[in-house]
Amino acid sequence: MTYPTRTPILTRGIGLTATIADHIAIGYDGALPTAGGQIAGVCEFGGDSGDYVSVTSLGLDHAVSGAAIPSVGLDLKVDAAGKFIPQGGAGTVVARSLSTASAADQPVAIEHVRN
Repeated sequence: MTYPTRTPILTRGIGLTATIADHIAIGYDGALPTAGGQIAGVCEFGGDSGDYVSVTSLGLDHAVSGAAIPSVGLDLKVDAAGKFIPQGGAGTVVARSLSTASAADQPVAIEHVRN
């Protein structure tokens, strides 16, 4: 996958409690987030349970879409796979889209928002 520019402002290390792929959101417990829930941030490089990874929590980031993201500036939430989808109702807004995606499993640029 090709990703747009990334500008992390705040990164932190989190110990994984599950296997996480590159550019996927994780929860504060080091596992995949609850669908529509809060996130600790996005793993630049994934890892296996027990690994300690760098997670971006603030700034511009690379992520993976979980559905089509038709326009820039959309509020985004995460699905249970840690991928970003349009907010569209219930769920915590965790990011804003900075690029589009025509389907799931495509690279998308995001701006983290406080959650």
